[in-house]
Amino acid sequence: MHTPSVFNRSPRQAETKMTCKTCHGSLRVIRSCREVFMFCDKCGGRFPLGEYTEFFDQIEEFMNNVPCDRI
Repeated sequence: MHTPSVFNRSPRQAETKMTCKTCHGSLRVIRSCREVFMFCDKCGGRFPLGEYTEFFDQIEEFMNNVPCDRI
């Protein structure tokens, strides 16, 4: 079955230039259906955005390009 292109406009995660506060690995910002969080590829840590407030401008730029398909 073909998925409508409206759902494939942009990724729901992005690599960042931010580093994990635990292990200094690279972080990804991920938007799930109900939340946005940071994920470390190196240690597997999952962190709420509140722990990375100094990077909100970068995170907001990513979020502006992610479609919202739920209310």
